[in-house]
Amino acid sequence: MKKMILLSFCVLLVSFAQLHAQGTITSIATGNWSATTTWSTGAVPTAADNVVISDGQTVTLDGTFECANLTVGAGASGKLTASKTVVCTLTVHGNVLVNAGASFVPQGSGTTVGSIAHTIIVYGDFAFNSLLAKSFNQRSGSTSVNPPTIGVLNFVFTGSSNSTISGAFTLQDNAFNGLKIDKSNGAKVILGSNVFMLNGNTTDINSNAVLQFANGLVETGAYALIQAKTDTGVCKGYSKSSYINGTFGSGLSATTKIFPVGDVSGFRPISIKSTTSSGGSSALGYHYVTVSAISGNANNGSSVLSSDIDKVSSVRYYKVTYFKGSTTTPNMSFNQFRPSYGTDDGVVAGNTNLRVAYSIDGRANWIGIAQTNAHTTDLSAPPTTFIPDTLATAVTSDSLTPFYVAFARVAGTTENSLVTPLTVERETGVATSFKLSQNYPNPFNPSTAISFSLPQSSFVTLKVYDIVGNEVASLVNEQKAPGNYKVTFNAANLSSGVYMYCLKTSNSVISKKMILMK
Repeated sequence: MKKMILLSFCVLLVSFAQLHAQGTITSIATGNWSATTTWSTGAVPTAADNVVISDGQTVTLDGTFECANLTVGAGASGKLTASKTVVCTLTVHGNVLVNAGASFVPQGSGTTVGSIAHTIIVYGDFAFNSLLAKSFNQRSGSTSVNPPTIGVLNFVFTGSSNSTISGAFTLQDNAFNGLKIDKSNGAKVILGSNVFMLNGNTTDINSNAVLQFANGLVETGAYALIQAKTDTGVCKGYSKSSYINGTFGSGLSATTKIFPVGDVSGFRPISIKSTTSSGGSSALGYHYVTVSAISGNANNGSSVLSSDIDKVSSVRYYKVTYFKGSTTTPNMSFNQFRPSYGTDDGVVAGNTNLRVAYSIDGRANWIGIAQTNAHTTDLSAPPTTFIPDTLATAVTSDSLTPFYVAFARVAGTTENSLVTPLTVERETGVATSFKLSQNYPNPFNPSTAISFSLPQSSFVTLKVYDIVGNEVASLVNEQKAPGNYKVTFNAANLSSGVYMYCLKTSNSVISKKMILMK
């Protein structure tokens, strides 16, 4: 009996400890985060605590802190801000929710401090539900005085699980300042709404509104990530492992900007040059351009091609759309497009017959762009940028009326098929081990099947290399669930010879040889 009572007591102690470890701490007064009198428990929250900023109270970050989940406001008001003089970091190991009526904003810095940039690190989801003007404006103060009095909150989305960002963001009032994507193990940032970044002042580097890619994709779906700044150099670090899978928007003013977009199959950035000056700002925001890389056939089934080209890409194409906002600029003109190609674009290395085309009428007609300086196709370090001639007559696009850009080939040539070389199929059965099968048939011409098995969910790459180690095809480059898979690889664009194919996850690598015999 005594043993049972003791055991029950121990269970209660463990349960109490777990409840305390996973408990919710609520603000009970306006004050600094570091002050014990600010919190319902009389203690500063730790990484294990859920934190709620109550209605009618303002909590000020004044150092480096952590919490499990963060809720700002209980549905009517509540405010979280940061110190004017102390650089702060808040790490939220779970989700962030900014409720209706609440605010999550920085303060202008102290006049003797200069600009001050705080960091908010988020592992989970971020939801902003407040409709108040400037309730999520991540810049406060001024850069026009010396020293500047600007204060900003910069956000980092990190961790090995997906993060969804959603809310009532606007380009002028409620938007991010700096934003960094730093995911791991194939995790992504997923948009549940349009997400805007502010037009920060470039004269103060410390507070600049920079979009920084480190690792992981941003998957936009039906939405867009839009950076208001027109300056070059404020979107950094994008790569084959970290880019926009979907739609990216940017301010653009008589300059050339790179749009770091791609699709599920790979990174395909494009540079676009505008000849239109800025239309200025207004209460509703700036004008901007969005670009998306769309998987599919650029030919709508009945497209008419100009006489200099006989095919447009059936792999992917770009959609470009101008948004004037409430500026006085009804349209924007563009005179150069520099797309990129890789190993799955149906392009063969070593020829000069690749071209770029555009369509201004919903892909009904495609017009080839002249190529005065020969471009020899190169797949040694994809994606490879293609630079066609500058258009003598710029393409003018009205607001909300998209135009399209795609790769094409010179009429009468066949080297560049502009057809994707593969398909990936999920097969039946349970995968019990990490396995890469010999391709079949082998030798082959021009197609062969490669099967592989994954016993657990993994970020997987399956690539083909020539005999000297140059990558010639990327067959898989994404997160895959456990299971058995078969890839059909079409090597119509390659020369006869011995090739290596390599399957790689975060902790395993297998390679095999295959022979293409034409």
